[in-house]
Amino acid sequence: MGELRVDVLGDLRITVDGARLEPCQPRQRAVLAVLAMRSPHSVSRAELIDAVWGDDPPSSASGSLHTYISALRRLVEPDLPPRACGSLIVTTDSGYACAVAPSDLREFESLRQSGQLRPALETWRGTALSDVPGPFAERQRARLEELRLTAIEDWAEAAISAGEHGEVVDTVTRVVADHPVRERLVRLLMLALSKSGRQAEALAAFRTCRTALVGQLGVEPGSELQEQHAQILQGGPVSRAVRPAQTTHDTIGFIGRDSEIAELCARLSGSEPRTVVISAIDGTGGIGKTALAVHVAHLLAGRFPDGQLFIDLQGFAPHSSPVPPDEALRRLLAGLGIDQKVLPDDLDGRAGMYRSVLADRRVLVLLDNAFNAEQVRPLLPGVSASAVLVTSRNRLSGLVISGGAHRVTLDVLPEVEALGLLRSIIGHRVDAEPQAARELVRLCCALPLALRVAAERVSVGPNRTLTALVEELAAERLDGLEADETTAVRATFSWSYRALSPEVARMFRLLGLHPGPTPSLGAAAALAGLPVREARRLLDVLCAGHLVDEIAFRHYNFHDLLRTYAHEKALEDEPTPEKAVDRLLCWYLHSADAADRLLFPGRRRMPLPELPEDVAPQTFESADDARAWLRTEYVNLIAAIRHAATSGNIELAARLPLALMSFFEFDSHFDDGLAMYRLGLDAATASGNRRAEAALCNNMGILHSVRRSYDDGERWFQRALPLWQEICDEHGEGQALINLAGVYVGRGTGDAPAAERHLLRALDIFARQDNQLGRVFAMTHLTTVLKRMQRLDEALAYGMEAASTARDLGADVIEAATLGDLGRLHEELRDFPAALACHEAALEIHVRVGNQLREARDHLCIAYVCRDMGFYERMRAEYTRAFAMLEELNPAEVESERAAFGPLP
Repeated sequence: MGELRVDVLGDLRITVDGARLEPCQPRQRAVLAVLAMRSPHSVSRAELIDAVWGDDPPSSASGSLHTYISALRRLVEPDLPPRACGSLIVTTDSGYACAVAPSDLREFESLRQSGQLRPALETWRGTALSDVPGPFAERQRARLEELRLTAIEDWAEAAISAGEHGEVVDTVTRVVADHPVRERLVRLLMLALSKSGRQAEALAAFRTCRTALVGQLGVEPGSELQEQHAQILQGGPVSRAVRPAQTTHDTIGFIGRDSEIAELCARLSGSEPRTVVISAIDGTGGIGKTALAVHVAHLLAGRFPDGQLFIDLQGFAPHSSPVPPDEALRRLLAGLGIDQKVLPDDLDGRAGMYRSVLADRRVLVLLDNAFNAEQVRPLLPGVSASAVLVTSRNRLSGLVISGGAHRVTLDVLPEVEALGLLRSIIGHRVDAEPQAARELVRLCCALPLALRVAAERVSVGPNRTLTALVEELAAERLDGLEADETTAVRATFSWSYRALSPEVARMFRLLGLHPGPTPSLGAAAALAGLPVREARRLLDVLCAGHLVDEIAFRHYNFHDLLRTYAHEKALEDEPTPEKAVDRLLCWYLHSADAADRLLFPGRRRMPLPELPEDVAPQTFESADDARAWLRTEYVNLIAAIRHAATSGNIELAARLPLALMSFFEFDSHFDDGLAMYRLGLDAATASGNRRAEAALCNNMGILHSVRRSYDDGERWFQRALPLWQEICDEHGEGQALINLAGVYVGRGTGDAPAAERHLLRALDIFARQDNQLGRVFAMTHLTTVLKRMQRLDEALAYGMEAASTARDLGADVIEAATLGDLGRLHEELRDFPAALACHEAALEIHVRVGNQLREARDHLCIAYVCRDMGFYERMRAEYTRAFAMLEELNPAEVESERAAFGPLP
């Protein structure tokens, strides 16, 4: 007999000189498996029966066992004489023994022990003993699988250390799909993904594992997996931690508050680094809370090596609402380097991520201008060496009582410190006019803000005297029966305001009309109706006088007391403040429309109101520039829509949300988009603008449909259709018909003939109008509808024409949608290479234009095709990528899509 070999790391195999022999009976294979795995030891007949049949063997088991042994012997040595033992299975006193142990298992163990992990893993052909029945084989499968998984983990750890992240991701992703609660394996996958720059997928792998652990075992992930999760969060979008340095500049020559500074420094740098210290600094506006907090933060910079976070919570901003905790967490996590794509949608999820990121860091968090304790609580670290400094006009008793915060309540400056503050700004003049200096302190109620604003004006003129300043301030206060902080600040501001040149004063008061928190240079120019260069010159003057701060490049803000005063002066001194706001809103509308034209070229748009001659909208060189501007101005744009709606500017309230359609969809701002469309719809309805009303209803339906809320989408399309028909707008009617058919396409159920009628009607409308883009939309949906009706040749003709026409028009986004439908049709036709090419082309477009939700769906479509083609390795990679993105962008569809895809091969 030639060389005999038994292999078990896959299906059971017997080979002689490389030629495979097939044991045909399942239990015959089970007997051989027991004997080979126990080789060279003898196995009793009773043990064999128990291993093959279990606890309830038939009465014929002993005879069957003898039959299987004889068959195995004849299989290996067909010329063996009757009753001869041969060389494979020998009879012993107690039972039987096999002369040959599993060759591949021996090779695996040898390679593994010598550190050759990759060659060791290559000895496996699949699940061990996959075609062998019986309890023994079941136990051995579990044992051998554990050996294999441990070897994979050891190999992955070594490969990651060697920088072979990509190979680890491809291999471990497949294994994790079959072992979702194996924590070491998941941790290594997360590490490899994060080192490959794929943080979103790494975090998604953690969430998937956690969900499985909680659902299957009722336990949370272990400490090592949680630590890996925290480390990835800390790394953000790159593989290194970001050290924030967000605290604003310190006040030059900070004077006074010595006792408060000492107290805060002692509290914030105490001897218990794992305890969160919260120091709530309250006090009236202008008393110097923020200046003190920033000064202390700079003093303690060395005690917080992992950086400083700063956020203005706008608790008392005059014309905007306090920043919601979930938005505050978004900004704080962005400051920590966390990619915004991986943020949870809900407050609890963001708060948990924030606490995880800070768990192993020592960061000082400065929460400025808080409204109440409820706004602050979600922004506090958990178990962390970080500290929090909070400022507020309120006392924040809830934090002190339940959160263990320490309160420092500021009073007005003592006279000595107030005079020191004046001396730091105007020097010897304080000593030259001591009586006037003390009177100035009294008139300003020793408020630091009032003192600084007043002294700043004196400092710019060498011939200005304190006595003259005091006389003017006193005159301003004659109408007040009693001095208080409010009148002191207002009087100080009024003196400084009147000292400004007329053009600078006008810019100051107009900024008070801006509805958003951080007006940009372009917005300021629009408010004033000035060229950008001239607006920049005026803003520089205001910044030099500390009446306005440039908080980011060409974006401005000022103290909320100054904002309130500026708003009051605009209403008092500006002849037509409403015209300035109209210029601003028109600037935002035209700028947003210009951005949208780059994000979605070819989309039909409503005519814009005429732009005033003295207003120049923002211009963009590329879609990336447009998207960056929209992201920077997003908060201001939302504030502009709300202001237009509440101030009665109903035309702009209706039109501005329409200009943000692409951005709402591409950046997945679905909730904001629906809320803004609702405001616009109310405005359009109130004004009787049926065209805007129809367009807004249509866009409401589109956003619902993109989120796959098809019932809601259908409801809004059904409302839009009669409105288009009422105003005899066939283009709008055709679009509504296409969208209604799209609901059927997306939902996969409904009346296919009705959908076909809608689309043929739309196709006729757009053909008569020579609207090629409209024809593409109609043909794209017809492709899917006809495919569902099994009219595949017609469907293919429409699909091919739609893709070709979209490509000729340069309509990338529409071409991508068409390619997706065409790809699914090729799948139906079993032309998988063509289907794969279509989905890959659609993916390339969606990546280029930044539509991440559709990009995720493209990855899933590719996974389907790869499964049909047997490309399982790529299938798993595409599947993993798709669901990592979907879980971040639209979690509502994850469960249904996983169920539709079914188990991974």
